[in-house]
Amino acid sequence: MELINLHEFIENTINNFDSQFVERDVELPQAFKEYVLTHKDGDKYTFLRYTSIVKASSDLSTYCPNQWFFIAAYYCQLYPILMEYKNQVLALFPNTSTKELGESIKKCVND
Repeated sequence: MELINLHEFIENTINNFDSQFVERDVELPQAFKEYVLTHKDGDKYTFLRYTSIVKASSDLSTYCPNQWFFIAAYYCQLYPILMEYKNQVLALFPNTSTKELGESIKKCVND
């Protein structure tokens, strides 16, 4: 499989974000709230008008503006592409653990 140009993809993502994002309070669509509530991993979500509260199983609560979900939507498409890059690199070194490979790459960069 041919990898896409990661630099171009990131530049396009940033440009899309910069041209489309509006700095204002936002309300989350009901469909998004329902999706999150049916796919959560043990955390409890409370959706307010412009803020969401995520209560983790450790009882710690995180308050975040709903705007963060919109921001994340622009960049979440990057994750599968990065995973494909990772898988391609790991395929080049089949007998090397991810940790060992990471340490080798750090040495190359730092030398």
